[in-house]
Amino acid sequence: MSREYSLAHLSMIAVPPARMADVAAGAGFEWFSLRLTPSPSTGVDHGHVGDDRALEALRRHIESSGSALLDLEVVRMKGPDSVREALPLLDAAQALGAR
Repeated sequence: MSREYSLAHLSMIAVPPARMADVAAGAGFEWFSLRLTPSPSTGVDHGHVGDDRALEALRRHIESSGSALLDLEVVRMKGPDSVREALPLLDAAQALGAR
C-alpha cells in the first residue's frame, strides 16, 4: 500500500504560498495545504483571497512546482453567516485547483 503525504501550511505559516509549494515539492510531499485566511494566533495574512491576479499567478506557480494543492485552511463555523463568510476562501480554493 502506498501512502501520500501533505505538508500543512500552519507548520510554516510565515512562508509565502508560492514558496510553500516549492518547499513541499523539494521535501518530496505529493500534496500541501495553504492557509490563506489571517491566522488568529500569528496575524499572518498572505493577502491572496479576493485578489484574482495573485491567485492566478499562484495557480501557475503551483502547477509548475511538482507538488499539488490539497486544500485551503481553515473555515471557522462560528454562526449562521459562516458559510457566506467562507465563500471568498472557497472561491480561492477553486481558482487554485484545490481538491
